[in-house]
Amino acid sequence: MSLAVNRRHRLAAFAVSGLILGTVLAVLPVARLPATTIAPFLPLFTMAVIATEGLTAYLLWTQFMITRAAFLAALAGAYVYTAFTVAVQLLAFPGVFSASGLLGASPQSAVWIWAFWHGGSPLLVVVALWVRRRFPAPLVAPGAAARAGGVLFGGPLLLSMLVCYVAIRHTDALPALVSGESYARLPHSPSGIGIALISAAALICLVASTRLRTMLDLWLGVAMLAGLGDIVMTLAANSRFSVGWYVARVASVLASSTVLGVLIWEISHLYRELHTANARLSEFAARDGLTGPVQPPLLRRALSGSTGARASVRVSAFADDGGHRPLQTFQRYVGPSARRRHADRRGRRIAVEPAAQRRLHRAFWRRGVRRGVAGLRRADGQSTGGTIARGGRAARRGGAVYAGRPGDGVGRNRHHAQQRVGGAGRAARAGRRGALSCEGRRAESRGGLRTN
Repeated sequence: MSLAVNRRHRLAAFAVSGLILGTVLAVLPVARLPATTIAPFLPLFTMAVIATEGLTAYLLWTQFMITRAAFLAALAGAYVYTAFTVAVQLLAFPGVFSASGLLGASPQSAVWIWAFWHGGSPLLVVVALWVRRRFPAPLVAPGAAARAGGVLFGGPLLLSMLVCYVAIRHTDALPALVSGESYARLPHSPSGIGIALISAAALICLVASTRLRTMLDLWLGVAMLAGLGDIVMTLAANSRFSVGWYVARVASVLASSTVLGVLIWEISHLYRELHTANARLSEFAARDGLTGPVQPPLLRRALSGSTGARASVRVSAFADDGGHRPLQTFQRYVGPSARRRHADRRGRRIAVEPAAQRRLHRAFWRRGVRRGVAGLRRADGQSTGGTIARGGRAARRGGAVYAGRPGDGVGRNRHHAQQRVGGAGRAARAGRRGALSCEGRRAESRGGLRTN
C-alpha cells in the first residue's frame, strides 16, 4: 500500500479529478430540473455503494493484518462505517421496501442518515490520518494489533449503529429537513453547510499531511473529491429524482469505488512483480550464480526443489582481467543420488566427488576457457572461498580442483586437491591457471581466492 506515485499516476488522478470538477460545474445550472423517476435506480445505486465500501474495508483490513499498520485499520473502519450506514439508509428509505421505510423509520430518517454518512466518513478519514501520524511504526507488540483493530475497526461500526439508531428512533429531536420529495431546507441548514465544510476540510487535511506521495493517498484524495462533489450536487438539487440528485448518486458510486480500484490494481501489480521475481529466480537457478548476483542461500534454496530446478552442479568461468567479466557459463546436471553424496561430503568439508569434478572440468576446458577467476560470497558480501582449477588446452583429459579452507593459501589448496582429484600434474604442466566456482560445497577461505 505504499507504492510511490509517478508522473503517469498523477496525470491519471488529475484527469479523473478534472472530470469530476467539470461535471459538477456543468450540471450545477440544471441541477434542480426534475428528471424521470426511476424506481430501481436507488436500490441499485445503494447496493453498489455497499458492495464497494465493504470490499474496500475488507481489503484494507487484510492489509492491516499483514503489515500491522494502524492507519490501514483506521481507514478500514471509515469504510465499514459508510457501508453499514448506507445499508441502514436503504432499509429506511421510503418507497423502497415499504411506503414509509423499514425499521420504524420516519420521513426524516433517510435524509439524516445521509447527513451522518457524509459528515462522519470524512471525519473518520481525518482520524485515520492522525493515527498514522501518531503510530507510524507497525504494531509488533503482543496483542497490540488486536487491540488497535478492535478500536479502529469496531469503533466506527458501533458509531454507525448509534447514529442510525438516533436517525430512526429519535428523529423528533432532530430538525425537519424533508417535505415530501423536497429537502430544500437542507442546503440552508447548519447541517448541510457543516457537512460541506467538513468534507472540504478533510480533503485539504489529506493533501497537506500526505502530499499525495503514495498511490493510496493519491486516490483517496480523488475519492474524497468525488464525495465532496456528491455533497455539492445533492445540496444544489433540492429534491430527489432531479438531475443533480442523479449526478450526485453517480459521484457517490465513484467515491466509493476509487480506492477499491486502486487496491485491485496494486494487488495485480504485486502479482506481476511476484511472477517476474519467480521467473528471475528460475533463470538464476538455471545458471551459475555463485560468482555474482545470486548468493549461496538463494542457490541452496534453488537446489532444494522449491523453485522446481533440478539438482545440479553449476559452473561458470570468468575472465581474469580484474573485472570478473563473464566469459563462459555452462551446466552439468547430476542425479539425486549424487546430490546426496555431495551433501554428505559438504558435511565433511569435501567439495564435490572427484568423478563429478573431472567431468565438470573436462567440459570447462573443452570450451576453450583457459583463464578465469571467480569467488563464492555469502549474502552479507563476505568471501567464503571457492574452488581453484589449473589447466589449459593440454589438460583436456583431466584437471585439478583446489578446495579452499579457512587460512589456506593456494599451496595448501593445491596439496589438498592433489590428494582428492587426479590429474593435478597434467594440469600443472599445462602452465596456465584459472579459477572455477562450483555450487554444492562448503569450502571457506578468509582471504577469498588467489591466483599466481
